Amino acid sequence: MNTQRENATTSDEKLPSQILVALSSLDAGTASEIQAILVALVTGMKHVLGNQLVGLYLTGSLSYGDFDVLSSDIDFITIISSPLTDSQRKDLAEMHDRVGKLYPKWKKRIDGSYLTVDMLTSTDPPKEARPFVNGGEFRKPDPVYGYNWAPDMYNLRNHGLALYGPEPKKVFPNVDMEMVAEATLKDLNGRWAETAKKPKPFEREGYDSSHLQAYAVVTMCRLLRNIKLRSMSSKKVAATWAKQEYPEWKNLIEIAEMWQVGQVLHEEERAKNFILFTINELS
Repeated sequence: MNTQRENATTSDEKLPSQILVALSSLDAGTASEIQAILVALVTGMKHVLGNQLVGLYLTGSLSYGDFDVLSSDIDFITIISSPLTDSQRKDLAEMHDRVGKLYPKWKKRIDGSYLTVDMLTSTDPPKEARPFVNGGEFRKPDPVYGYNWAPDMYNLRNHGLALYGPEPKKVFPNVDMEMVAEATLKDLNGRWAETAKKPKPFEREGYDSSHLQAYAVVTMCRLLRNIKLRSMSSKKVAATWAKQEYPEWKNLIEIAEMWQVGQVLHEEERAKNFILFTINELS
C-alpha cells in the first residue's frame, strides 16, 4: 500500500461545496483525482504556513466551468499575511514536488502565485516580485506581475472559488472592465508584439513550444472578444466567438482548441501571424 498517497487523499480536510459543484461536470475519475490534489494543497499549505495563510483560491478554467482534462491547468492563488521565509519556501517546494509525484499526470499542470495581502491594496500591479509555481516548481527568479494583473484580479474577484479563506470579493481589488481593457491593450502592444518579432517566438526555456503556440492562439481569441465586447469569457466561449467573427482563422483556432498535452504542433508561423492580426484589429 502507498501510505503517502493514502495520507494525501484521506485528510480530514473538506472542500467547500462550491468546489465540489465545479468538479461535478468532470468525469468521476478526473474529479476524484483533482479533489485529492486540492485537498493535498490545502492541507500542505496549512501545515507550512499556519496562521500566515489567509486564503487559497481556484481560478482559470476550473472556476469558469470550462476545464479540459487533456489541456487545462489547475490554477491557484494563495494569499499570505507576510512574505515567505526561506524555510517556508523550501517546505512548500517539497510539498508541491510531493503532490506532483503522487499525481504525475498533473505535475506540470499545477500553477499558482503566492501573494501577500499588501499586494492586494491597489488595482495597480505590485512592484515587488511574487513566488510563482509553474510546472510544479517555483520559478527562479520570482517574476513580477505585469499587465495580466488587472485581468487576473477581475477574474478572481468575480469568478474565483475559495478553497480556504474569505469569499473572493472580500479579498481581491475591485478592477473593472475598462481597467482590464487598458491593461490588455498595453500587454498586447508590449509583450505580445515583442513575442511576434522574435525569430522563434514560441521557444522559451522551461516551456513546451506546442503548448505556447496553442496558448497564444486561444489567448488572442480571448483578447479580441474581451476588448470588442468589454466582457470577460472562458477560452471555449472566446474561441467559439472568434471562429464566427473571423472565419479565416477558424482552422488555426480549432487546432489550438484541440491541442492536448504531449501533442506536437507546427503552427509557429500562423500563430505568430494571428498575434499580429489581433494587434492590428485592436489598434
